[in-house]
Amino acid sequence: MANTQLSNTYLKPHFDNLIERHNAWHNGSRKMSTQELYGVLASCLSLVETVRQNSMFAQLETELTRRGLSFESTTSIPTRVLRCVFNTQERRLSSFAAVVAIAYRQQVESGDFVGWLNKHGGIDKVRRAFAKKKKVTLSPAQLGDLAKNHLESAPTLAVIPKSNLRNFTAPTNSGFLLNISRINANGDCEVIATSTDSAAVRSALANWGLYVSQQQLTEGQDNSIREGLSALTAALAA
Repeated sequence: MANTQLSNTYLKPHFDNLIERHNAWHNGSRKMSTQELYGVLASCLSLVETVRQNSMFAQLETELTRRGLSFESTTSIPTRVLRCVFNTQERRLSSFAAVVAIAYRQQVESGDFVGWLNKHGGIDKVRRAFAKKKKVTLSPAQLGDLAKNHLESAPTLAVIPKSNLRNFTAPTNSGFLLNISRINANGDCEVIATSTDSAAVRSALANWGLYVSQQQLTEGQDNSIREGLSALTAALAA
């Protein structure tokens, strides 16, 4: 459980120790030691974990301000931590912060960081390997096909006889129609409207295709799916 009682002074000795280690690596003979650098970055990852797990965002801001380091509201926690340790003038600060952020997203624990980084070939190779995928734009039709493939194999939740449906004249070309349900006081769903309007069905299928894609694709690909949905919305409104 997060410990919100940690004071502003908690972070200072940790940063002081890391800055001393960084300076020894940067200015001394250890400047050529990649493993020493990785060890410093592992400790930075540990601080990122501490800040996030204990909700020490205000304390971190206080520490940056105390050290005269600027930051924006959008500056990530890894970048803020790395600025304290490596100084904003460090040439590769962004690369160091990026690899720490990647490790955090990949749920790499600080104790395993050095081995993980070595396994994947170092800082630059990790950045390339875990970079966002190239955008793959899915068209409205592809979104609809994705939804159909998913829904055709989905389990049946309920069967409503055709005679009980209103506004239902004939099957749609897609093989799907829309039902609008109202949730009653008991929490049950009451089907109150049915539509076979082709534009409405296409829009609903594309939205479901977006949902399916969000479960399957990377963050970078997800942005492209949203672009496809926006294109669909514009097409239907035209």
